[in-house]
Amino acid sequence: MSGNFTPSQQTNSVEREIVLDPRRTIISKTDPKGIIEYANDYFIEISGYEEFELMGQPHSIIRHPDMPKVIFKLLWSKLKKGENIHALIKNRTKNGNYYWVITNFDIRYDDNGEIIAYYAQRKAAPDFAVYQIEKLYKTLRSIERAQGVGVAEKYLNGFLEERGLDYNEYVYNLLTIKKSEVKDYFDMSDTSRKAKKKKKSLFARLFKK
Repeated sequence: MSGNFTPSQQTNSVEREIVLDPRRTIISKTDPKGIIEYANDYFIEISGYEEFELMGQPHSIIRHPDMPKVIFKLLWSKLKKGENIHALIKNRTKNGNYYWVITNFDIRYDDNGEIIAYYAQRKAAPDFAVYQIEKLYKTLRSIERAQGVGVAEKYLNGFLEERGLDYNEYVYNLLTIKKSEVKDYFDMSDTSRKAKKKKKSLFARLFKK
């Protein structure tokens, strides 16, 4: 595995937010260790990397330094147990810009029930949800810098317990949607999306469709 490309190697003096097309999906496939094996055209376009630069690299190549490490610890803990996670994630492009996404995962198994791959889907995250989650993430990053990931994890657990929610449920609340609506959104084909466009559901309005 090469270590030639990391987000910190290409930076701008001023970051610029990349506005994602809410109709398009960023897709990637990784092995169980998070090494990229496939990236769709939109992933490549938004990331700013060439396809050959992404293949064989850890998915953390697009990790933004503003993201708390504890969120990825939670993400990988769930994935390794075969559980999906709808996380709000700030990613970084090759030239140092950034974009926010909501994640969805399809976990693939071999005949023996062992995980062999993760297919990740990412859609544009709405501004009002980002505004709320940034407050929590800023606090977690500050705790991590001062006290470490372990202490930040305890804070996150306490934060969620106070609200009687797990992380996924907290994200659903920020989005003002139900779990089933997230799944439906990611599963929706282009054809069915057009058919449902006139209904102007809550989730459609959320994604400005």
